[in-house]
Amino acid sequence: MMKNIITRVLPWIAFGLFGIYLVGNNFSAKLSMIDDHEVAMFLGSDGKINISEIPSIIMSTEVGKWGVDNRYRPAYYSLRVIETALWRNDARLWYLFRYLILVVSMVLGWQILRRYFPQLISYLFIFYVMTVPFWPDILTRLGPSEIYALPGLLLFIYGLVTGKFWMISIGYITCVGGKENFLILFPFLLTWAIYQRKKLTKSRVIILALMSGFTMFILSGILIATGKNGVDFYLNDISYSKRLLVTLQSIPMIIDSRHLLIPLLLFGTLSIFLDKKYFLLGMAILLSALSQYVFYNNKLPTNSRYDFPALLLFPVFDLLVVKMMIEKAKEFKWGKYFNTTCFIGLSLFMVMFVWRRGYILIHQSATRNMTDSIEFDNNLKVAERMAKEYPETVIVFVSTHFVDFEPIVSVSRYLSAMKVKNTMMIHYTRETMLDNTLGLELEERMSASMNGEDADDILFGRFVPISELTQPCYSLTFHGAVPLPQCPAIAKF
Repeated sequence: MMKNIITRVLPWIAFGLFGIYLVGNNFSAKLSMIDDHEVAMFLGSDGKINISEIPSIIMSTEVGKWGVDNRYRPAYYSLRVIETALWRNDARLWYLFRYLILVVSMVLGWQILRRYFPQLISYLFIFYVMTVPFWPDILTRLGPSEIYALPGLLLFIYGLVTGKFWMISIGYITCVGGKENFLILFPFLLTWAIYQRKKLTKSRVIILALMSGFTMFILSGILIATGKNGVDFYLNDISYSKRLLVTLQSIPMIIDSRHLLIPLLLFGTLSIFLDKKYFLLGMAILLSALSQYVFYNNKLPTNSRYDFPALLLFPVFDLLVVKMMIEKAKEFKWGKYFNTTCFIGLSLFMVMFVWRRGYILIHQSATRNMTDSIEFDNNLKVAERMAKEYPETVIVFVSTHFVDFEPIVSVSRYLSAMKVKNTMMIHYTRETMLDNTLGLELEERMSASMNGEDADDILFGRFVPISELTQPCYSLTFHGAVPLPQCPAIAKF
């Protein structure tokens, strides 16, 4: 009985403390300039969302633009709007919930691993994979959809392993509806359904049909939008045949960079002698990882959230190879000694890796998130106070870089939510020698808003043409831009 209690309680204690160690600084952060401005926009000037407003707010996002926007994430925006209704603009609650997501995800990962490995190895593997460089971008921001996909993916896998259909369903909908790169889960869902076809009840068949329809709805919306636009959300060439070819040509480089040569040789050799399930599982892991290279135009690793889940799958593949070695060794008298030696060596490797790499990237990112968001909040409050004190004064957003596109939209949304009524304008100076495709588009949109040439751009709906500047004014400057001579600066972003 005591052993069962320890097995159930200890992971929550261990990963709960580990989570605080990783992202504890987040609890002191504020809402930030990037991504979080959606929270202010959803809340509006009354600072809340009524239950009756939730559907219309969700539909005001890309969810209501099927076949138009290059991205389509109904689960992500549904969860984000519901969170906004619950947490409002209290950053502590937002980050507390993400901490809980992290802890639940680590416990789920541990529960999956311990079915095939000793508990100690399962703990160490979780600590080991948390050193991967993409975690800071997921764990120390409020915007990334990967924070929902993380528990969703683990729920899906745990459901497959244990046969719990409700976990499969929730995990699948969260992932596929949260980020388009998780459409790769559809073949796994179909494979599971075919394998379980004799055990499927009528209700499960209906739910599987609905999930399949959900998948096709998202996929067709993306294909229609990207087909019209010719590029993906990041303005990259949408040709997946070209992407696939480049990825296939890059396989030797991927093998070298991910240190896969020896694991692949062992995998190929052991697959000949072991049950075919190991080969199928290994190929599923490798093909899933390669699919992410195709999806992200062969630009992995980026050391950011885009590396999830691809760069997590490679250590999982390595662990599978270790399992295959152990299974083969059981056929020999010395198998148990090999088993022990293998686990000791694996433990030492993971401990030394964690010791050498540590979690400094997450700590630094959480600390930077805290300081930057507090600074942003302070500057925002100064701008709010001055604007409300002088409501007849025009607020001019001064920028010289296209990367200020989102910050300008963000600050305008925050000020609008703060009930600032002042007239707003943009003064943008074009960058010279700019050849970035996305940069050129964003620059064009800012210039059009400045000149009043695109009244239909809803992101700049609060702004009027700079040519109408005749009143007293203040400047809000971005990334070191110089304020207008006639408009004193009141805040810098």
